[in-house]
Amino acid sequence: MRCKLLLLGLMVSGCKAAAGTDTDAALDAAADETAADAVDVAPDVSPAGWQVQVKVSTGVSLLYSQGIARLPGGWAFSAKAGLWRTDDQFTQLVEVVSPVPKALLDQGYGHIGDIDLAGSKLYAALEQSDFSVGKQTVAWFDPQTLAFQGSQELPQHENPCLCIDEATMIAYTPDHYHGTDIRRYDVNTNWAALAPLTLSRQLDAMQGVDVANGALWFSCDDAVHGLYRADLKTGETLQIGTIGRLNPIGTTLPEVEGIDASQTANGFLHVLTNEPLQATSWVDDFLVTGP
Repeated sequence: MRCKLLLLGLMVSGCKAAAGTDTDAALDAAADETAADAVDVAPDVSPAGWQVQVKVSTGVSLLYSQGIARLPGGWAFSAKAGLWRTDDQFTQLVEVVSPVPKALLDQGYGHIGDIDLAGSKLYAALEQSDFSVGKQTVAWFDPQTLAFQGSQELPQHENPCLCIDEATMIAYTPDHYHGTDIRRYDVNTNWAALAPLTLSRQLDAMQGVDVANGALWFSCDDAVHGLYRADLKTGETLQIGTIGRLNPIGTTLPEVEGIDASQTANGFLHVLTNEPLQATSWVDDFLVTGP
């Protein structure tokens, strides 16, 4: 969640975290206003040959408000200023409320975005709020203890989410929260910048991204709470479904967060949605079939 609602979640739990103000708050507010006009049940937008449906929805801690990643035997979650590890039943095993070291916090990196496991490291998108500077950071953590292990500065404007293809060790991350430019880096070559992947359509409010089966899979907090697939070779981008949860509570919509693309008994795509006024977050497991 790139917004103010995380502080509410931290206050509910009694955790102490440093407050911050994102410069994109106005964009988030505008997206929320647009989404509030959406119908209660999103229409079927899946293109021919695609079918996306929820198999299981599980309520989890409100603190899990940013990213999600599949781990062996469980899950990892992120919030703006925290990391957690759970077992398969979402029982919390490890909590680190302030995993980012002071040296990076002093540079403004107080925002942890979506996360991804690759090899023996849990990678996290770190973002500082002056997007005109043209630099952001990725950090990596021990997936069991969630201890900080290292970081790398990236030449890009924003950094809401990040994923890594384990087969190639190429990292993918949007250059902007709303846009078509997906930055690519060779992790094994000191994060050398590669030619970007250009999406065939603009995606708005990109909150999560993962890579699997020759494609990038996006969860977006846009007006339809869309699920999107982008071909790794061509950049062709399709909306394959919707995350749903478009019913506002008062004037506040649930906020779509991170995504994980891993085949489990409950489905292939796993999306985190934060619903602070119901004091919970949701993990929705989607069955996905397509051409």
